[in-house]
Amino acid sequence: MKTVEVTYAGWIKVERGEAPKELYSHQNEAIKALNETNKSAFEGLLVLPTGGGKTLTAVHWLLRNFINNKKKVLWIAHRHELLDQALETLRLSAYLSLLSNVSGFRYRIISGHPKHDIPVNIEKTDDIIIASKDSLNSGLDHLLKNWVGHLDEVLLVVDEAHHATAKTYRKLINAVFEGYICIGNLNLSGLAGLKYIV
Repeated sequence: MKTVEVTYAGWIKVERGEAPKELYSHQNEAIKALNETNKSAFEGLLVLPTGGGKTLTAVHWLLRNFINNKKKVLWIAHRHELLDQALETLRLSAYLSLLSNVSGFRYRIISGHPKHDIPVNIEKTDDIIIASKDSLNSGLDHLLKNWVGHLDEVLLVVDEAHHATAKTYRKLINAVFEGYICIGNLNLSGLAGLKYIV
């Protein structure tokens, strides 16, 4: 597997051919369930065992159903390593088999880490924003004014969704929901892992 150097914003070009990582049957079943749920605005969880490929499954689904249809995605997490993992998975999955309607898409990665961007630089042309909840909370007005206010539809992904009940997550989720409710559809999805103890 090739590694990807993370830069804070840019363009991901769609490559020809099939995405190199083929999904397992449990991941394809999860995508079928997400497709069924996505027939209208929804809230839900993608729950797979630890190491079951939640990030890859979510990325395949959101590329095909949102980015490919020119809809926006906001992916939030609590650690910059999770942000880098999401971006790397996006880059390594940007293939024509998932993205037949676009030639590429713009991303921005936001956190307090020196290699990431800050909320003041959010642009309405960003297709996917991958951000730490703390950085977005500190620059919430920029997210709402520069991005959310220009959207017809958005998918909000909460990585490690068990953290979503924390005050800092609730503040962010509620602000996006309230800032968006007058505009269009908000789809909320979370990634949750199950740990098995043997």
